[in-house]
Amino acid sequence: MCRILLLIVLGLAAAAAAQTEARPFEIAAWVDHYDFAAAQQDGKFLFDTETSQGIAAVLDHVQETGATTILWRNCAGSTMRYQSVEESHHNDSQLDKRRVLDDRAIFGWVRYGDPAGDPALRAAVSRRLADLGVPAEPWQIVTTVGATHALDIVARTLLQPGDAVLVDEPGWAVEYERLSRMGMRLLPVPRGADGPDLATMQALLLAHRPRLYVTVSVLHNPTGNTLTPAAAHQVLRLAEQHDLTIVEDDTYAFLAPPQATRLATLDGLKRTVLVSGFSKILTPQWRVGFVAAPPALAERFIDSKLISTLTTPAPLEQAIAWCLDQGLLRRHAERIQQRLDAARAHAVRHALAAGARFVTPPQGLFGWVDVGTDTERLALAMLDEGWLLAPGTLFQVGRRPSTCMRINFAATQDGRFWAALPALR
Repeated sequence: MCRILLLIVLGLAAAAAAQTEARPFEIAAWVDHYDFAAAQQDGKFLFDTETSQGIAAVLDHVQETGATTILWRNCAGSTMRYQSVEESHHNDSQLDKRRVLDDRAIFGWVRYGDPAGDPALRAAVSRRLADLGVPAEPWQIVTTVGATHALDIVARTLLQPGDAVLVDEPGWAVEYERLSRMGMRLLPVPRGADGPDLATMQALLLAHRPRLYVTVSVLHNPTGNTLTPAAAHQVLRLAEQHDLTIVEDDTYAFLAPPQATRLATLDGLKRTVLVSGFSKILTPQWRVGFVAAPPALAERFIDSKLISTLTTPAPLEQAIAWCLDQGLLRRHAERIQQRLDAARAHAVRHALAAGARFVTPPQGLFGWVDVGTDTERLALAMLDEGWLLAPGTLFQVGRRPSTCMRINFAATQDGRFWAALPALR
């Protein structure tokens, strides 16, 4: 945790440095999307930093008048004063406006950010995806408030109430609930050790003509398995035949080997949309994610983002970009993977000793285990003893009894948990 906090602080400090190093004085901003560089209010000049002309007018005004107070208004129409750090700039040497105009980051934190996301992060993510074999230019990437927000943007852009959607089963309960509340018809595809049940997928495609397939190819939640190359090719073949768009949730990318099979790598972002984020490798409260998509869809996702969150926090995104570019996140992920490998081995020994059976080979962060009894009932009994379980019914489209449950390898290191499990089973 200390390393994570240090990583975040370093990233924020570096991002903040870009705001201060080239700033000769403090300037407040007019953040409307109109050019009112020459407007006045109560005899005071107002300026627009959304345009280069507006920024130039700010610099000219300060240089010519020695102004130390500039008014600014936000989109709600309120007005406030901002006192310059310097007492006066009157008679200062000529300001180098070209330098300031070329460094828009100086003004970035006092106005709305780029609707597509911070350019530095989108460029860094593009390079990161290239390392994974996914071809995505920065303009194909839209940043989001975490991967869950990215999934929501994709669904709201591409679906209408009543549309059919293929989903993995077992799969992520939050995705099931979100799509259901949006009025979608969920079509579960059984997920095995190699990937989805292809015969079931083909039958559902023929019968229901679904618009999307939402899946986790790498370190699937909750089974932990990764799609095989053979299965991936068959999934893409079916998608081509049935005009299906695939939404690939790559949330666990930093916990997986880079050569893991991704549909977006094989497809080149033609029929695939890749979603990911940074909370799993940093901290859940660091809500920075992204979606990488074909160019036409990327533009539509920006429109959907504008009507949901308008923009995303540039300081957080710039910190992540700096950590990516400096290699800090890669080295941090390598350390986390080593610790997770050790935790997994420890948890697997305990699970097998407690009589649990792994349905799929244990990999990644989660294990999918069969304990031979109704895990919803078991979860209530364990909760009474102070232990929290994720019963199998949570990971099914229809809530029905299951003898399986998901374990988090990092959170099941305590031997008392595994001692309580067989006693209550």
